[in-house]
Amino acid sequence: MYPLRISLLGTPLVEFEGRPLDVDTRKATAMLAHLAVTGHPQSREVVAALLWPEFDIDRSRAALRRTLSTLRSALGDRHVAADRTSISLDLDGAWFDLAEFRRAVAAPDAGAAALSAAVDLHRGDLLDGFFIRSSAAFDDWVELSAAAIRQERAAALDRLVDA
Repeated sequence: MYPLRISLLGTPLVEFEGRPLDVDTRKATAMLAHLAVTGHPQSREVVAALLWPEFDIDRSRAALRRTLSTLRSALGDRHVAADRTSISLDLDGAWFDLAEFRRAVAAPDAGAAALSAAVDLHRGDLLDGFFIRSSAAFDDWVELSAAAIRQERAAALDRLVDA
């Protein structure tokens, strides 16, 4: 059992300690998704500009602090790390569908069963049906990321056919 389960290949499903993640804003889910998919620390400015492009810098930073607090509280003050300049998501001990997919297809000797299981993790496009208001930048990031993931899936399907 994983305390944190993140499924973003399709409609996003995030569970913490066996229950759906309880956040009061879609932007908290968007932040978690961005941090999970990118897989490395992000600057506060990048996240603020991605999620609140309509706000000036002071308002976007304030919104980022509130949303970060909401996300950290929902995750029991675990998994999200932040300092004055960056934010990151610690996925140690967590299950993340995209990471599981990539791990399975990265194995050069992955057989048909492993590739099939990896391909089955795709319930749909990245964040399928998930949108946030007033953020074309976030929508653009999702579309570019989804396109790259579709290419990864197509390559895995080609390998599966060959296997």
